[in-house]
Amino acid sequence: MMVNHKDEVSYWEHGLFLTQTIFFHSFIH
Repeated sequence: MMVNHKDEVSYWEHGLFLTQTIFFHSFIH
């Protein structure tokens, strides 16, 4: 359960980073 939660957090962090990168690129363009 703990490992699952950690994976979930990592997934959220990665998704947030990806969204930020896309948003930043879109803003620059």
